[in-house]
Amino acid sequence: MHLPQPRPRARPLLLVVDSSDIAKIAAERCVAHSCNIHTSESVSDTFPWPQRPTRGQIAEVAAPAVALRALRREVMAAHGWSLRELYRTLSEPGDNPLRTAQARLDTAVRTAYGFAPKADPLAALFELNQACASKEQAGEEVTPPGIPLPERERAAFITDDCIRVADPH
Repeated sequence: MHLPQPRPRARPLLLVVDSSDIAKIAAERCVAHSCNIHTSESVSDTFPWPQRPTRGQIAEVAAPAVALRALRREVMAAHGWSLRELYRTLSEPGDNPLRTAQARLDTAVRTAYGFAPKADPLAALFELNQACASKEQAGEEVTPPGIPLPERERAAFITDDCIRVADPH
């Protein structure tokens, strides 16, 4: 597998999310709020989640998300790269397995949200956020962050392949 060498960046943005649309939104918020780190809660709890995704759509997001994380681990281990170094390869032209895997996930996420393929994700999320806020004010239910399935069905979509801090011992 060939990936271009990453270019150095002047200022790091410490951000770990899977969908590149969500990463762009979080990065814009980070610039607007002069911060350099986000947790899963500070990113995911501040915008609406897909409101009525089907079980099939959930599976269609889960599979490419797991595949993307597996690819990242494989390439990082093969090249001795950090996650930051890996993602720098996306700025290089040409074929890139990471770009392909990311695009598959982004397509699945947009489908789960019901967004048009070329829609501006920030505008679409803002519109959805306004709709959810109106529903909440009217006492209607909205889908919160998390897997919107009954408890007994969630286990099929929960993995332990998250990014972990290396044990220094």
